[in-house]
Amino acid sequence: MSITSAFRATVIAITMAGMTFSVGAAPGASAVPQAKATKPSAEQSAPDARHWILHTHRSALSFVMTKNSSVAEIGYFRGIYGEITPSGDMTLYVPLDKTSTQVEIRDQRMAEHLWETDKFKLAKITAKVMPSEIEKVEIGKPVKLDHIKVTIDLHGHQKEYKSRFVFFRIIEDRFIIQGLEPIIVNAADFGLTDGINKLRELAGLESISTAVPVSFDFTFESKEKYQQRIAEWKRQKAIMDQKRKEAEAAKKSAK
Repeated sequence: MSITSAFRATVIAITMAGMTFSVGAAPGASAVPQAKATKPSAEQSAPDARHWILHTHRSALSFVMTKNSSVAEIGYFRGIYGEITPSGDMTLYVPLDKTSTQVEIRDQRMAEHLWETDKFKLAKITAKVMPSEIEKVEIGKPVKLDHIKVTIDLHGHQKEYKSRFVFFRIIEDRFIIQGLEPIIVNAADFGLTDGINKLRELAGLESISTAVPVSFDFTFESKEKYQQRIAEWKRQKAIMDQKRKEAEAAKKSAK
């Protein structure tokens, strides 16, 4: 059982609290003669902020797990979901029972002995972003953000990190947030050392790394686009369900 696997969920539990951007406010003048000019806040000067939804199937959280000192494997965490509200509140959730390492028994053991999903079902990622910064990113022109505060909220513990991110707009209503470098997550910071030792024992391994590099690639789309996509998916599903029912009915009548 590789710890990194476990950590991919960890990473996904990144609570990006503190993602802060600096935005220049547009100058403004007082309507009253001789009154002191003031500047509106960054939020006031921004375009109408949109509501953004995480595109689960286009987003990824991965980790590299190392066992017996030299055997490295890649793991993923499925089912991440979340949003960025018009006020700039980012919240992402990671279902800890969906760790995927391509080995079913290992995934089950991680859920039971490492994540303890009977008590801790989700990892949470939160952040505060400036909506105006998102709106200012142009299509095809990535914007790098240094010293971003990332807080991982996992297994009843929190840990803050600093990392470098890049924002990249694909189309007008869809953009990507990527980490420019992995985040190194240590098991001891989240009370996971005993769980790792248990996994090592069950798998008959000499060692499992307790420091895991985690990488992520999150895609967000506007709430409007998300709703349109889901509506189309439901429409197509209804068509397929109806065709299946008709085929089953035809088969029965043929008998």
